[in-house]
Amino acid sequence: MMPRRPDGGTFSGMKNLTTVLLAGVLTLASAACTAVDSGPSTDTAGTKLDTARLISRIAFGSCVDATKPVPAFDAIANAKPDLMIFLGDNVYADTTDEAELRAAYQVLADNAGFRKLKLACPLLATWDDHDYGINDAGVEHPAKTMSQQVFLDFWGIPKDSPRRTQEGVYDAQTFGPPGQRIQIILLDTRNHRGPLTPRPKGVESTRGGRYVPNPDPALTILGEAQ
Repeated sequence: MMPRRPDGGTFSGMKNLTTVLLAGVLTLASAACTAVDSGPSTDTAGTKLDTARLISRIAFGSCVDATKPVPAFDAIANAKPDLMIFLGDNVYADTTDEAELRAAYQVLADNAGFRKLKLACPLLATWDDHDYGINDAGVEHPAKTMSQQVFLDFWGIPKDSPRRTQEGVYDAQTFGPPGQRIQIILLDTRNHRGPLTPRPKGVESTRGGRYVPNPDPALTILGEAQ
């Protein structure tokens, strides 16, 4: 089932959907939260993330071509955010081959700007289609289990993390002292998303794009558990 935009239209691609959904559940507020403080977390690459620390400055980014210099990494690191969230397409692998996928992540790991950013602040991440493995892919991706483990390896997720055994890379973490807590929910809009419906040849689209809405009520984006 395709979600509706605020203007009544539909999303034909998932990149915008990831941003919209995450933005809708990321709350920067000082209101009290009932979540229990879990202590320092190691579910991040680079700088250790202390979940008890007050978070007031968060950076967002996506769609990284690490084969080239990424000056945005330097700018973000110099801004000294408390946290950086990678929203997806963190590498452009587009492969079902594990070696090729790991090689794509290695290019990002070797990028000078990324190394600087990793030392400057903790990192959280979810994925989109190109680091998931196939352009515009969803539940039908044949190598999604492998892709998930490679993703979790790269982002330094502990072997005993629930993200290692669940279907999808979604996650939720709460930060800050009592009365000043925020919760960040990272959605996975790939692993469970039903197949897209290509626009038939010869059929003009009133909204543009390669896909048409799918009214099947059995389809899902997030899956039941998420």
